[in-house]
Amino acid sequence: AQDEYIDGAHVGTIVKLDIYADFGCPFCYVGTRHLFKAMTAFPEVRFQITWKPYLIDLGVPKKGVLLRDCEEDYLGDAAHLIQNAARAGIPFRDWSYVSNTLQAHRLVQYAQRFGRGTDVVKSIFRATFEMGQNVSDVKVLVDIGRKWGLTGVEKFMQSEEGMDDIPKQAQIARDEEDIFSVPQYYLNGMWPYHGTMSFEQWREVLSEQIDD
Repeated sequence: AQDEYIDGAHVGTIVKLDIYADFGCPFCYVGTRHLFKAMTAFPEVRFQITWKPYLIDLGVPKKGVLLRDCEEDYLGDAAHLIQNAARAGIPFRDWSYVSNTLQAHRLVQYAQRFGRGTDVVKSIFRATFEMGQNVSDVKVLVDIGRKWGLTGVEKFMQSEEGMDDIPKQAQIARDEEDIFSVPQYYLNGMWPYHGTMSFEQWREVLSEQIDD
C-alpha cells in the first residue's frame, strides 16, 4: 500500500508514522483521536502515514456479533477508557457491534492507493463507535469507500484480493515486530509508542521528533 500525506500549511519537515491498529479496539479509536488532534499543533509539518493491519480477535465470526451478547468481555477493560474519553470530548455514542475487521482492513489498504487511508480509518472508527454500524458488513464499507471517492471500491470489496494477505501481515507484526497489543506507532521508522497516549503526551512526543 502506498503511503499518504497529511499536509500542513507550510511544509518544512516530514514525520513518518507507521500505525498498527484494529477497528474493534476502543483504545485504538481514542489513541488515534488524540494523535490527530496533536498533529494540528504542527501546521509546518507533513505527516506521512502508513496504516498497518492488526487483528486482535481472530475468533470473531465473519458477520460480527452484537456487543450486548459479549458485553462483559469487551466493556470490562474499556469502561474507564470510555469515561475518560467522554471528558476529552471523544464520543462513544453508539457502540453496538463487535465486528470481524478483516474486510475493514482490506478497505484501508485499498484506500491508501488513493491517498485516502486516514480518511477511511476515521470513517470506520466513527461507524463502529459513534454510529452503531457493523463494519463486518461489506455494504457499510463500500458506502465509506464511495464517500471518499475510491474508484472501483465495490468491485474490489467483492473480490478476494487481500483476504489472505491481511492475516499474514498481522501475524508478521506479532512474530517479527513483537506487537501483541495495539495501538502501536513507529515514528520515523523507530521509537515505538503504545496505547492511548493523551493529546498532551502526543504533542510533546511530536515536538521532540520535529526538533531532532
